Amino acid sequence: MLLLLLAASAARAGDREATLLWVNNDRTLAMRNGDDGVAVTIAKPAPLHGLQAGDRIVAVGDEAVPDVEAFTAALERHRRSPATLRVQRDGKERLVRWSAADVRALLPTPPKPPTPPMPPAPPQPPRH
Repeated sequence: MLLLLLAASAARAGDREATLLWVNNDRTLAMRNGDDGVAVTIAKPAPLHGLQAGDRIVAVGDEAVPDVEAFTAALERHRRSPATLRVQRDGKERLVRWSAADVRALLPTPPKPPTPPMPPAPPQPPRH
């Protein structure tokens, strides 16, 4: 089972309560807006994708991610390429490298385009 939830509040810029929850079978990764970055609140089993509870994600590549909305937007730009996360842990900065597959696993699947309408039925010949 794969479940990815991005709280609706994350869509509003500046919302300090925005959260991100990713669950896949027995693996869980939860994040929320923190002070100066995205706070990892749950990473089970730890480390998960190189992250653990208490980490603070401050950048994806050279792009600062002050909140969950900026983090998911930066990941979206890396959907097809690896991403390097700058993470604060125990007062030290470290780099966590995610493959493109890791990035895609944590992003919602884009919606499929709508099915085109059926063409009209051909005209029926007149009955005599």
